[in-house]
Amino acid sequence: SRDQLNQESTHFGNQLEYDARQREREISLRRDVYLPAAKAIARIQATLGLLTDINADQMAIGRRLAVKFGTLAKAHLVASESTVRALMNYQTALMSAYLELLVLRGPLVLKKIAIESHQKYIDRADAGLQRIDQLMKQHNISGNADQAAFERLVAQSKIEQNARKSHSDKQSALHKELALGQIALTERMAELAVNTARLIPDALLSCRQELSLPIDPVEYRRLYEAQQEAARMIMSEAARRSRDLVAAADSISTDSNQPK
Repeated sequence: SRDQLNQESTHFGNQLEYDARQREREISLRRDVYLPAAKAIARIQATLGLLTDINADQMAIGRRLAVKFGTLAKAHLVASESTVRALMNYQTALMSAYLELLVLRGPLVLKKIAIESHQKYIDRADAGLQRIDQLMKQHNISGNADQAAFERLVAQSKIEQNARKSHSDKQSALHKELALGQIALTERMAELAVNTARLIPDALLSCRQELSLPIDPVEYRRLYEAQQEAARMIMSEAARRSRDLVAAADSISTDSNQPK
């Protein structure tokens, strides 16, 4: 009958509307999971670069990494097997690189601490020399005829000067070692970043597939590899220039220490 047809038509329309809403909710859920996951991958990759800055807070970097890994863990709950595999492959490679850089970074942090310690002794020696200089001036101005007292001040001044020079020489050597160590750390970071970055396209392509956002995977990988190669060349050139600057600074320091 006509009423039955109208009821069936209405039911069919309601079902289509319900299915559309369900589909929209599913897409929204996937978007809320995979868009943050893609952003997290970029932030995680940048973490490797942060480790080359020995002034950076290592604990803060670790906490940041943990938060971003948590974002990826959410994707594991709803992702297909291929997407989970792509994400896990990237995370495994990233953690291996991260731990290696931590090991390389440790001795550099210790050198930085040693440099700061030497600076404290240098500052103390400078303060001592200023104090002795004032005592010498007062001795001369007062017309004090006690030559032995003045000679004691001279001897004390030489002790402070020798102490300052000793700490300054050690500090200079550490500065050079630290500079070269940071360059080596940056170069190794670049190598590891290239290795981990090779796994990023698979992870992002899988995320796009989960969101039904098609793209030519071959062309995408080509573009991504070209971008990474350009970044690698820039970092390599920066490292070369840094080494040249360290060598030039060392040459100037050596020349200034030569007897006239």
